[in-house]
Amino acid sequence: MANPHFDLKTISRSNGTWFSAVKAASYISGERLYDARAKEYANYGWRNDVAHSEIMAPEGAPDHLLNRQTLWNKVEECETRKDSQLARSLIIGMPHELNHQ
Repeated sequence: MANPHFDLKTISRSNGTWFSAVKAASYISGERLYDARAKEYANYGWRNDVAHSEIMAPEGAPDHLLNRQTLWNKVEECETRKDSQLARSLIIGMPHELNHQ
């Protein structure tokens, strides 16, 4: 029996979590990204359960923002308030009966 789910979370500095937008992006995408604000790497490259991740940007967006590390470090740089809402994480669990196509 399929058990699809939907999860929407806000990545924010005010909730006291240790996650930055860069660390969250690293975890969600399963990539190793440098967090310029924390001056350290967030390495979730070991994850093998990420089927797909992509950056979708509007037409005309600068090409350098299609790089995940650059994009999320820019978000961290621009949002300076201690209660900033940096991103939203949307996770959609699909039934395992569906193939990747």
